[in-house]
Amino acid sequence: MAEMIWVTVSWAATASSSTVESSARRCLPLSTPVAAPLVPNTDYHIWKQLLRDAGVRDGRLRDARHAAATVLLLLGVPDVVVDAIMGWAPGGAARMRARYMHITGPMLTKVAQQIGDALWRVPEAN
Repeated sequence: MAEMIWVTVSWAATASSSTVESSARRCLPLSTPVAAPLVPNTDYHIWKQLLRDAGVRDGRLRDARHAAATVLLLLGVPDVVVDAIMGWAPGGAARMRARYMHITGPMLTKVAQQIGDALWRVPEAN
């Protein structure tokens, strides 16, 4: 899974760097580099080729995007950086983060411990 996540993040970063900038938002290209229209399943074929080229096991792009978003959350990557890597438009980024990033049990336990420490820890004597 780690290899698929790396391929996903690398692919997303590459896609983001080739986007068209506008003053309001970043847009994914609506055509190929030679101005031909995109075939609806182009991303599927590109993803499968990337997996083969990287020598990693087969997997769904959708699953890898969820995993990549969750890993970025676990790493504490700032939202604005996550949005750029994942290619999420500013207006809907919060909704996409909620959909793609999955909170894990250990994350909740860590936050609960931090809250407990903040509320109940006895200050150390100097």
